[in-house]
Amino acid sequence: MDIKSLLELVHELLDNASIDHALIGGLALGALGFERFTNDIDILVDGDDRETLKNVFEKAGFTVFNENKEFIQFAGKGPIDVMFANRPLSKEMLKHASKIKHIGIKCLLVEDIIGLKIQSFATNPKRELQEKADIQKLIELHDNNINWEKVKKYADIFSKWEDIQFIRRLIRK
Repeated sequence: MDIKSLLELVHELLDNASIDHALIGGLALGALGFERFTNDIDILVDGDDRETLKNVFEKAGFTVFNENKEFIQFAGKGPIDVMFANRPLSKEMLKHASKIKHIGIKCLLVEDIIGLKIQSFATNPKRELQEKADIQKLIELHDNNINWEKVKKYADIFSKWEDIQFIRRLIRK
């Protein structure tokens, strides 16, 4: 199944089950104007909907191949990574996500995507180069519209504000 058809299926399954969801990852970057190769669907879902989501996807022919408290990865008709909003901050991200007009699915705000990317490289050093490159591109595209107080709040959680300031200085040179 191609990525567009997979996205449409995932959105339909979640919509029909009344599960709030929003794009994160590579497709979210594309929705925000930054085309980057991706071969999976990455979404954020409220952690309270975990069991419903699992049942819906399994009934649709997907299988779980990796699972922990924070996420589930499905295989089958295509790769799907579901991150769960388990804390107030990530639940707020989901609540404030905005609908992408041409595809009808919600996407996290730029600041929230940057926040997730900060978390990713702060907790997994192997992802640092890619995540910082993505952050740099998002800043280049959206600098004048980014709520920097919100980004700083995310960065401060992981003591990474200096990293973000460094990226901003690079862009302005």
